[in-house]
Formats: sequence, C-alpha cells, structure tokens
Amino acid sequence: ERLKLALTGGLPVTALDGVFWFGMQGIAAVVQRLRKSGMAIATAEVDIFANLTGTTGRVPVYRSVT
Repeated sequence: ERLKLALTGGLPVTALDGVFWFGMQGIAAVVQRLRKSGMAIATAEVDIFANLTGTTGRVPVYRSVT
C-alpha cells in the first residue's frame, strides 16, 4: 500500500527504495500485481553509485503513468 501511495504521489521508486523505505526485496513482483490491478506503471533504469565499493550500476526505477 505504501508503494502504491508513493507511485500515485508522483515519486519515482527504485528497487533500492523498495528495500530501504518499504522493506520489500521483491518490488518487481509487487509492481506486477499493481499493474494487473489496472495501475499504469512505467519502468526505466537509472545509474547508482555505491559509496562502499566505489562502483556504479543500473537499477530499475518505477513511475506511475497518468
């Protein structure tokens, strides 16, 4: 429910946000359920930088499409 509120509120949510803010590791499965319930959600990728390892990577970012 908090993920749905964040998305409908216009916030982009990454997979890392799902872990840190929503306590969910399987955010893609939750996004899929929201899509099946009729919510329009777009997926893109963003670059992230890990301070601990000094590396960059790409993670999915989800946005509500209205």
